[in-house]
Amino acid sequence: MKATQRYSLGNLCQASLADKLVEGRKCPTPMSSSEMAMTTSNSKFDILSRMPDDVLFQILLHCGPKDADESVKLVCRRFHEVTSLSLELWKSFCSMTGKSLEKTVANETTSSRISYQRDNLITCGHNLYRRYYFRNPCVPVDFESVSEALKFCPRSDTSGCFPLEDDGAFYSDYGSVVLMPGTHHGRIIINGEPWAEGQPLKSITIRAAFPSIGAALVYYERKRLNELKNQPSIAISTICSGTLDSVEKGISVKLSHLKILHSTPGADIWGGNTAIFIDGPRAQVIIDSCIIRSDSGRGLVVTNQAELQMTRSSIVDCAATGFYLACAKKVFFGNSLLRGSRARICSCNIVRCGFGDIALRQPVSEEGRSEYGMIMNQFALNPRTGQPIPRNQIDVVPPGHSGVYIESSIAWVEDTLIAGNSLTGLSVVRNGFVSLSGSDITENGNARDEQIMIEDAHDVRDQNRLQGVISIRGGVVEGPIANNYVSRVDDNDSNFYKGGKIRSVPYCINEPMASSLLRQEVREGCEM
Repeated sequence: MKATQRYSLGNLCQASLADKLVEGRKCPTPMSSSEMAMTTSNSKFDILSRMPDDVLFQILLHCGPKDADESVKLVCRRFHEVTSLSLELWKSFCSMTGKSLEKTVANETTSSRISYQRDNLITCGHNLYRRYYFRNPCVPVDFESVSEALKFCPRSDTSGCFPLEDDGAFYSDYGSVVLMPGTHHGRIIINGEPWAEGQPLKSITIRAAFPSIGAALVYYERKRLNELKNQPSIAISTICSGTLDSVEKGISVKLSHLKILHSTPGADIWGGNTAIFIDGPRAQVIIDSCIIRSDSGRGLVVTNQAELQMTRSSIVDCAATGFYLACAKKVFFGNSLLRGSRARICSCNIVRCGFGDIALRQPVSEEGRSEYGMIMNQFALNPRTGQPIPRNQIDVVPPGHSGVYIESSIAWVEDTLIAGNSLTGLSVVRNGFVSLSGSDITENGNARDEQIMIEDAHDVRDQNRLQGVISIRGGVVEGPIANNYVSRVDDNDSNFYKGGKIRSVPYCINEPMASSLLRQEVREGCEM
């Protein structure tokens, strides 16, 4: 019954236009939507023209934004005017699909935004709320998948935003993909946009429609097929054709209030088997209030001069390293080595990472236990013979990884919990550098002295260093707020894990059932 009501006005419109064409062929040439509405405003639609405003408003809300804008407005002139110019209608559509944000969630000050009077919201006949609606596609209301929505979502200049403000919400001119509550499946690939020196980066946002509820992004493949190997759930890159030379692209991406669950066969944890992969110069990513988990590989990989800012987020239960920051290409300024990639981590949790593929952690059958033993024996045997195992011969990631691994890059880690990881809490190698402040690094590895591993520069055979070319040495600088390395428990505060205080969103650590439910949903979908 609802479907009939939803499309009745659209069907009525299409039928009336067909009648017009048959009765005397009065419409031989294509017409605009306003011309169509004017040609159909005859006595047959007088009752619609006299419909009370509140009734019309409710009908349009029930029809939804797509039908209202594409079909209903063709019924008569009044419907066309209302669907095109009504501020309240499109403001309601924005609110229903989460395209407006509460000021408290946005974390912006009122003084930094531009206020618009009501009369200015309709400029040159264009409804800016309607314009805002279509600049921010909603999944699955406007498009069925995130990948499809990204094709139509504009990349705004990060410096060219003008917000619309009202009493309870704010609207910005950023292009964003808005996800309704629920589970959204598939991979997401975002490539860089053309960039020139002095130009601002293009930007795009993927966020939950309602931050208090969130949304889940799931890419989960357990079949060991070559075409499915080493596929990140979210890939953001400015590098073309696999080369680092002559790259002239950039992109700024924000991920907000999402839970990301990932699994793929393969063991390329450097750039494939990872939940989020950020790669290349001028690839700038902000992750806020997200939960990241990979059952098969790393949680987050940032490489080749990319930049990351992550706040109020958690990386939990990843098969390999929780967060990996590195740069494969050495960059020099004069005789000094510049660290390539950069990251700032604040108020986050990186816990229980590095224990291997979930199939190895949870072998539920005799066959699974036998496979686990064979894989572990193979990994133990090869180092003794000095022969590395070819990556293309491995379908799963073995245990033994750090929570955070910084290589030839620089990171600032503040107010963060790094606990319960397989190897070390933090590893800094090959001229990596970390500023560590106000964090808990507890109960990582098997020994108390395994919380942080710093590679001694003199133990690394680097020809450039032996020749005295490189003047920068890596390491860890602590402060200004003291860090904690000793397990502690506060009887008055239950938000502790492995002796460290949980930051931000504790439910993601203490209630693992959410990921189990997502996996069950994936299995049920495959069976159907």
